Amino acid sequence: MSSRTQKAQGFTLIELLVVVGIIGILIGSAVTFYVSYKRGSCDEAAAADLANLGQAFQQWRVEVSQMNCDVTTIRAGYWTEALGSGVNIMGLVGPYYHWNGTNSKCDVRVRTLGNATAPRFQAAAWLGSHPQNDDRRWLFELTVTGSVVTRPTSEQADPRDAGWYGFPVGPGTPMNDKSMFDGKTCADLD
Repeated sequence: MSSRTQKAQGFTLIELLVVVGIIGILIGSAVTFYVSYKRGSCDEAAAADLANLGQAFQQWRVEVSQMNCDVTTIRAGYWTEALGSGVNIMGLVGPYYHWNGTNSKCDVRVRTLGNATAPRFQAAAWLGSHPQNDDRRWLFELTVTGSVVTRPTSEQADPRDAGWYGFPVGPGTPMNDKSMFDGKTCADLD
C-alpha cells in the first residue's frame, strides 16, 4: 500500500509571484535604459547631420569662391531658395556635396538662420532627449564664419515649430551628383 503523504513537487504561489515581480523589475529598468540610449543616439544623429550639413555648405562656399564670386553679394533670394527655409536645401543632398539629408529614424529636423556670409544651422531630433519632459529637444547649432565651424552650447527648441524641416533620404529622393552651379555665372547668383 502506498502512503498518502507524498512530497509535493512544484512551486508555491508565493514563489511564483516573487519570481514574476523580479522579472518585472528587471524588464522595467531595461526598458528605461534602452529608451534613454535611443534618445541619446538620436541627439548624436542630430549633431552628426548638422556637422555634415556644415561641411556641405563649406563645399558650396568653396565653389562660389572658385567662380570668383563674392559671397557677400549673393542676393538674399538665392540664399533662401538654395539653402534656406525651403525645399531647395535638398540641393546639398547627394554625392556631390556629401550630405545625405537628415536621419529619418530619429526625425531630425534642421533650419538655417542668417545669410550666405554668416549662416547658422540648427538641428534637433524630435525623437531625441527632452530634458524638461515637454515638447522641447536639445538644440545643436553650427555657426560658419570663414572656414571655421563652431558649436555653441546646446540649448532647447521645439522642432515642430515653423521653419524646421526634415530631409530624409529614401527611394526616389533626388540626389545631386553635380554642382548646383553648373552652367551658372556670378551674375546668376546676384
